[in-house]
Amino acid sequence: MSRLSPLARIYLTTVSVGGLAFLAALLWKDHADLYTTRSGFQLGTAELLAFFLVFTLLASVSPVETPTGLTFTVGFAPLFAAVLTLSPGLVALVACLGTIDQRVPGRQIAWYRFLFNRGMFTLVFGLAALVFRSLLTLQQTTTTSGDLSLISAALVAVVLVAVINPSMIIVAIAVTTNVPARKIAYQSLQGAVLSYAGLAPLGGLLAYLVSGRQAAGYAMAGVIFILLGIYRELSRRSLTSPLLQRCASPPTWLNR
Repeated sequence: MSRLSPLARIYLTTVSVGGLAFLAALLWKDHADLYTTRSGFQLGTAELLAFFLVFTLLASVSPVETPTGLTFTVGFAPLFAAVLTLSPGLVALVACLGTIDQRVPGRQIAWYRFLFNRGMFTLVFGLAALVFRSLLTLQQTTTTSGDLSLISAALVAVVLVAVINPSMIIVAIAVTTNVPARKIAYQSLQGAVLSYAGLAPLGGLLAYLVSGRQAAGYAMAGVIFILLGIYRELSRRSLTSPLLQRCASPPTWLNR
């Protein structure tokens, strides 16, 4: 980090520290949800939290490298399902810990980049969960039907993530590489919108399956994991085609 410019240090530190502070504040607010239990065969909130943590960790393993040097995973689907299901504090915890991939901090990824990613995911999905819950609460006082309120709030959460997450990444690359943000945006946003649009329905289906807190729903969620694995491998093969390899640019900040 000593080779970074003062602006880059300020930005990376602000996101890292701000994200961790945001996580602490949300957990302090929602920590009581961890002790929520259900009757009969329904699983409690702690079990649901553990499910999303494991699911997101598995979805974040083996990230796909794009021709522009960025990497992506299929972790958005379980994270979006967590936004629709858990309280904001627990969503932030899943986003912070569940997005850790197999790269070892200090060896395969620099510590400041590792901490930036933790803070970024915490801020993005914690904020999305807060907005989602706030919209549901506000719409309960209107004449809008419950299903329509849920769908509209979920769409706002998707748009929020799709706008904030890439923007934070673009700024991070721009301040650490001195490459114009416009060029980075053009390279990094190719296919990003389609990825969000493709993974959001799977996240919604996953949230529906586990919303009943029944063991059968958790078991059926395994089908979603298989679909995500297929999507990831198809994306990997398409991105390593000869045509895309000829168009590839040098690796950027995120996967080095």
